[in-house]
Amino acid sequence: MQCFPIPKAVIKKIEDICRRFVWTGNTEVKSRKCPVAWNRVCSRYKQGGLQIMNLYWWNCALLMKCLWNISEKADNLWVRWINCHYLKGMDVMDYDIKNSNSWMFKGILKQREYMMNMMQNWNEAKAKRRFVTTKFYNCLNSDGSNVSWASVIQNNKAQPRAIVCLWMACHMRLPTRDRLKRFGMLQESVCLLCHAEEESHNHLFFECRKTEVVWQSILDWIEVDHKPLKWEDELLWITAVTRGKGWRAMVVKVGITETIYSIWRLRNDTCFKNNVDNTNIVDRIKDSIVYRLWNIRKFRQHVARMMM
Repeated sequence: MQCFPIPKAVIKKIEDICRRFVWTGNTEVKSRKCPVAWNRVCSRYKQGGLQIMNLYWWNCALLMKCLWNISEKADNLWVRWINCHYLKGMDVMDYDIKNSNSWMFKGILKQREYMMNMMQNWNEAKAKRRFVTTKFYNCLNSDGSNVSWASVIQNNKAQPRAIVCLWMACHMRLPTRDRLKRFGMLQESVCLLCHAEEESHNHLFFECRKTEVVWQSILDWIEVDHKPLKWEDELLWITAVTRGKGWRAMVVKVGITETIYSIWRLRNDTCFKNNVDNTNIVDRIKDSIVYRLWNIRKFRQHVARMMM
């Protein structure tokens, strides 16, 4: 990818394999399951993504580096040959693409279209005489809109699958029964845990009387005096209380993530009637928190105190 423009068909096939693995855990199973758009999955944490590599934009950023080397006349044989054979003293930015140009050189020159929107970064790189590929990739792979809850996902030490579950909940993409009813996949949307109200993100995680008991037990254990609110308000509270790198912020972040994941598993076990003992859900959440944080040396003494 540092030398050649990869065909879009090849990138699409590779991304199909990655997409199947992310959503199904298996690269062989053909599935259209994609709750969140792949471009969003590949975006940065602060923009609501998971920072999975966007192959197309990474290829473009690497080709921009080739364009940079040609423009700066880097001291290597390939750049000398390009300047001697194609440019013949012309500036690469003013050179018109010709039919006789190689497909590789055409691919490099086409990056000028993207570069025109990043002239400030380009001029800064020229002033410093240093091209940072990651910086240009982040500019290409950006839609300019940030989410307020990015810090909840970033640097989270919970289970990866629990983090993804929380991330999908933040995007309101978990297949709750109210969402499935809107799509015409279900006739009833009553909560499977309390059988009292409609199952939504807000009700399932924070208003259901069965999950309220779980939340109260976990919050008391991690020594946080808080009563769960509605989803939007709760997300703002979680973002505020988990800001920073201290042990308290990390414990709360992992505790909330593991609790949301365990509640979602409880809901699924109830829905699909799995033979799983859900009576000790609180103990399992505590075990997950301890296991995930005990591996981090600076958190061990705090975790040990919580276990007393």
